[in-house]
Amino acid sequence: MTSSRGASPGLTALLEPRGIAVVGASDRGWPLIIKQNLDRFEYPHPVYPVNPRRDEVWGVRCYPTISSLPTVPSLVILIVPADAALEVLEEAGGLGVGAANIFSAGFGEGGDAEGLARAGRLRAIAQRTGIRVCGPNCMGNIGGPARAVTVANAYMQSVDTGPVALVGQSGGLLMAAHRALDDRAIGVGFLVMSGGELDLTLADYIRYFAEDDDTRVIGVFLESVHDSVGFLAACDLARERGKPIVAIKVGASERGREAALAHTGALAGSTAVFEAVTRDHGVVCVPSFDDMLETLELFLHCRPEPRGGRAGVICASGGLKSLVLDLAERNAVDLPELAPATVAALAEQIGLGASAGNPLDHGAAGVGATESYVRCIELMMADDNVDVLLLQGELPRTPLVRNRNFEEINELAPTLPKPLAYFSIVSHSVTDHGREYRQQLPNYAMLQGADKALRATRAVGDYFIRKTRIESRAGADVSRDRAPSGAPGESISAKKDLRDNRDNRDDLHPKGVSALRTAGGGNPRPYEFSSAGGILDEPSARGLLASYGLAAPRDAVAATADEAIAAADAIGYPVVLKVIADGVTHKTEVGGVKLGVRSASDVRAAFDEIRRALAERAPGSQFRGVLVSEQVTPGLEVILGLQRDPDMGPVLMLGPGGTVVEWVRKVAFRAVPIDPAEIDELFEDAAIAPFLNGFRGGPPLDREALAGAIVGLSGLAVDAGGTIQTIEVNPLAVLPRGQGVRVLDALVVTRQ
Repeated sequence: MTSSRGASPGLTALLEPRGIAVVGASDRGWPLIIKQNLDRFEYPHPVYPVNPRRDEVWGVRCYPTISSLPTVPSLVILIVPADAALEVLEEAGGLGVGAANIFSAGFGEGGDAEGLARAGRLRAIAQRTGIRVCGPNCMGNIGGPARAVTVANAYMQSVDTGPVALVGQSGGLLMAAHRALDDRAIGVGFLVMSGGELDLTLADYIRYFAEDDDTRVIGVFLESVHDSVGFLAACDLARERGKPIVAIKVGASERGREAALAHTGALAGSTAVFEAVTRDHGVVCVPSFDDMLETLELFLHCRPEPRGGRAGVICASGGLKSLVLDLAERNAVDLPELAPATVAALAEQIGLGASAGNPLDHGAAGVGATESYVRCIELMMADDNVDVLLLQGELPRTPLVRNRNFEEINELAPTLPKPLAYFSIVSHSVTDHGREYRQQLPNYAMLQGADKALRATRAVGDYFIRKTRIESRAGADVSRDRAPSGAPGESISAKKDLRDNRDNRDDLHPKGVSALRTAGGGNPRPYEFSSAGGILDEPSARGLLASYGLAAPRDAVAATADEAIAAADAIGYPVVLKVIADGVTHKTEVGGVKLGVRSASDVRAAFDEIRRALAERAPGSQFRGVLVSEQVTPGLEVILGLQRDPDMGPVLMLGPGGTVVEWVRKVAFRAVPIDPAEIDELFEDAAIAPFLNGFRGGPPLDREALAGAIVGLSGLAVDAGGTIQTIEVNPLAVLPRGQGVRVLDALVVTRQ
């Protein structure tokens, strides 16, 4: 194996160890399986059993401690109770052992105080001694180049040097993926079960794989991200090295949601957030391991790189043609119309009863008429509308069945200008004969199942489209715009630098906070976020947002009905009245909002009704008055929010606003700080672009002002560091072009 890895001694000790000690060694269970795997796959370095209660294990001398070994191993595997594991870890670290793989549990997985204390001790030992720790609560790893198979799994089939690396937080699922890839003659060079990640995290492993010359694609399974900044940086490195990451993210849909406070919180903490944040970092999210297998295989054979995911399809059945059309629509796969010249040329090649077009039904003649079949492939490849070509076919199960075209196309594929892949109609098992035959066809993917093949084509195409976009921006000196006009504070520095520090700025107070205005009075007043965390009242929330360019309608705070009337007279009718009360976030639910108030008498009546409704519906809340506000008629209402996602940190959200967001749930997410170049795409993803451009005869809306509001909120998130939990502007009114945007309702929740 050749490697361009830099200094990664801890990871090298874990995955390419020169000597292993198994602590808790015995002639049964996990220790025995590990020893058998190391022997079976011919691990070439010493394997030492360590157990103070035994003199001999596996027919060789057993040692009482790490210190008593004849040489210092690179790796220690700890299969002992948690407290004993800490003692051995301390000893091993002191001796200069490079890495430890801890099988033991009991390090706070259930949140118990004793286990959490152990976790703290483990981190301290690793930091003090320099030993790198995989786990705890994991079941070993595979380092194919070193023949180091330390998994406690008795059903290992083979060990390879690549080109796939797998890493994840579930050993059982990874081993299933390993077996499936092996069945298809796809080599897995590395497999890492990361466990509890108290020291080494997904970021470390991805970085290691990115720097390995033999690894070409990385599969990741995760429930949570322990280091979002490091994780994204590692994904960036993999993307820069041309190594796609195919990920399955689970377990986030109900985690860490302060959903009672905001729609933003309810919509964050999901796989949608993870996918939105990571896709610009070279990550392709898939819904299942079956989809991961197809996508990994297609990536491995995508040479040359496609321009996108527009698929041409050649099949031998009219029924399959109809099925592919249905599946493509269901999976949002583009099956483009072919150029008229292509259709005409194809019609000359296909047999009677077949039909030219895309998909192309080549008919049964396609099985035997290799010359005609190859010509159809060349014609569809030459069509500018096609990025990837899919051909119907599956691996033979016995030597008696043979597709004569497979060898011909394998020779042809390297000369073609675009990638192609075969796909079976349904998924199927691969026989020993099929596996051996597959190894003779290295130049294209062999996908299983039309449905999954189409999804993989779309995923791979989207990856290369996005990769091209990222690379086209990489040469430019992309820096953050200044806050929108009128916002105080310094210019925001480069996006990467800010993202690297976005979770480490809890000590900073938000710039511009001192410019908060007392509602109605116009006098600046300083405001400091409470260290206890909590909810800002709406006047304070509006003031904070205004200091970052998100203006509110004219408004004033009124503690009495007479003050409310005076404010309304000054603002001009009609007005809106909103309750101000401690602990109330959704004002409409407590009868705390009155719209279209058009006279002094109506103001008095509305004031009294709001106070009465609050007492009835939220008797524990203290009434502090109302916010009297100019009533604005928006061209479009959107929801603009910020949420600290439990996995990915601060995330910006945009979608249709008002109450619609609760049931439409069509929203788009981006990490902050946002690149202004991403905003047009954000509008498309949030399904609001048609409305901004003037929908069904309506006037064009102030797209530029909305973009400025997004940049302003992103800048606020960066300046606030870890202070903000949630910001929700719902709705934000987007007015006709040139008239700006207005914050109609705002919620700001701060963190302790």
